[in-house]
Amino acid sequence: TRTGLWFFRSLVERSRARRLVWVAPAVELVEQAVHAVTELWTRFPGAPRLSVVVGGIPQSGERCAAFVTAQLAARRTTEIAAFKPDLLVFDEAHQAVARTYGRFLSELERQTEASIVGLSATPGRTDAIEGEDLLQMFQNNLIVSAELGATPVDSLRERGVLSALEINQIPLARQWEALRVASTKGPASSVDDLAVHPARFRATAERIASLPSDRRCLVFCASVAHCCALSAAVRVLGKESAVLTHLTPATRRESILGRFAAGEIPVLFNKTLLATGYDCPGVTDVVLATPIRSAILWEQMLGRASRGPAVGGTEVGYVWELDDHRNMHHRVMSYVRYRGELWG
Repeated sequence: TRTGLWFFRSLVERSRARRLVWVAPAVELVEQAVHAVTELWTRFPGAPRLSVVVGGIPQSGERCAAFVTAQLAARRTTEIAAFKPDLLVFDEAHQAVARTYGRFLSELERQTEASIVGLSATPGRTDAIEGEDLLQMFQNNLIVSAELGATPVDSLRERGVLSALEINQIPLARQWEALRVASTKGPASSVDDLAVHPARFRATAERIASLPSDRRCLVFCASVAHCCALSAAVRVLGKESAVLTHLTPATRRESILGRFAAGEIPVLFNKTLLATGYDCPGVTDVVLATPIRSAILWEQMLGRASRGPAVGGTEVGYVWELDDHRNMHHRVMSYVRYRGELWG
């Protein structure tokens, strides 16, 4: 996010761009981008004055940045075209191949002269056909950092930007080991049943409740009901927690995220709302309370605990899972994997 916005700022400073439309697939990511652009313009003075519009498309503006959700942008292509952006940025661009998003990006490519840039730590898709669609959408052009070398994750860890990840399995009693195998190899329809199975449910709740008091834990569950049940169990075991869903009112959502970031709420439960792009350097632990069948989603979830000390995080991030996702999805390699397998 910061890199994309710094790129836009550099274009503004050189009079090569005036108008930006920033698109993100969730309200939380839009708000993060707004915070980042405000910080960049405040912390590094000298750039021309910039107007910022959130949740809508302005009719005009000499130097203006509009920040909207992808859902809103898909309904406002005519307004976006009339705004005449120089640059359109799609955050978490691996999601851009969704039918609605792909259609509106194609329309904007025809109707405007804007450069379209996608941002993603995992620029690929599990489905091969969708992967090809993603390549075509961005004209087979993947921009990577030559400075970070062939092993960018290692380079960023050496600089303290990323933490080292320690992945642990939540232990289950021997008689329940068959459940671990079933959750890894069974049909997707079994996920909810496995996630709330008493043995797995209890092991997960006890692991979360036993974490040190100075840790901040983000938990990914099978469903909203699973979130609420686990949160209640953890509170019974003596640890404060909260649940965030797509139904949480905006003011309450903002309050919960603020209190979690401040450490007032040590445990936050969600399904996948905060799986991609959510930036809270204070997160020390991620708990995967349900099988994660998508390698890309698994990698994104691990990323929530990967903020290093150079960006306000920790030296080590901890991941707790009931299922052997590493054997399912192999080594985390970030965008390097897609350079070789998808983008060439």
